[in-house]
Amino acid sequence: MKELLATLKTELKVLASEIRALKKTRKQCANGYVSKLAIYQFEFRTKHIFRCLLRGRTLQQIESSRLVNPPLITSYPEIQLHVSVSHSYLQLGVDYHYRGIYCHCASCRKVRDEQTRCDNQA
Repeated sequence: MKELLATLKTELKVLASEIRALKKTRKQCANGYVSKLAIYQFEFRTKHIFRCLLRGRTLQQIESSRLVNPPLITSYPEIQLHVSVSHSYLQLGVDYHYRGIYCHCASCRKVRDEQTRCDNQA
């Protein structure tokens, strides 16, 4: 787990430096649009939330600044965030339901069903 947290931290540092470099080029572009900036920002947010969840924080603690004007959970960016974080958990084989992250794809549903079946048998 420590290795995973360390690699996530280094990936976040690299992404942050790329985002800073792209933001500096905004004034040179038409309408301030820089390609791949939004992609890097979303990837950074996803990895940041995933790392914080692994370290034991809740989604409400991580996104506390967004609690004043919370986004709709049904909005596309929020659904996409939940899907990518839950798939990261799925790759690790870690239970994530209690952390407030939900995905409704077939593979995540299958894992949830297996875990609830095991919990009911115990």
